Amino acid sequence: AGSAPFKYYKGFTTEGGMNVPLIISGPGVANKESINDSFFTLLDLAPTFYELADADYPEEWNGKVVKPLLGASLLPVLKGEKQAIHAEDYVFGMEHNGYAMLRKGNWKLLNTKRPFELKNFELYNLETDLSEQQDLKEAKPEKYQELLLEWDKFSKQVGIVSPTPKQGEGIK
Repeated sequence: AGSAPFKYYKGFTTEGGMNVPLIISGPGVANKESINDSFFTLLDLAPTFYELADADYPEEWNGKVVKPLLGASLLPVLKGEKQAIHAEDYVFGMEHNGYAMLRKGNWKLLNTKRPFELKNFELYNLETDLSEQQDLKEAKPEKYQELLLEWDKFSKQVGIVSPTPKQGEGIK
């Protein structure tokens, strides 16, 4: 009930497990009484903090090359310069506790079945189905394939092992 009208709850990659409010106030924040429902992620907080601190993210740490920060600063939205920080073609993906999701614009691939297998991904249009009730995988095969290709790129970029090993079996 705590995540209604969304599907499931914390621990899942559904909107019920990931969609949370954020309240930001302080000097320089435009439209303090407005609500912005644009998409951003936890990955956008670090770039925001670096920009607020007028600091640069290191390219190297202790002699090792550091992976670049993912995400974008929220400051243009907070200052009222932009309505959203990510373009419609922005791709965000994640794997969490054996579940997975990938979002591109209002489209979302979702996998909440174990063990993780690509064939278990479902497709949702969050613009019309924020509660993730109507799987559009069969009705929108081109969009489904497009997002599966995005998942492949994302999973290679971050090193996701697929399918996930069964409990008790290590990665070989």
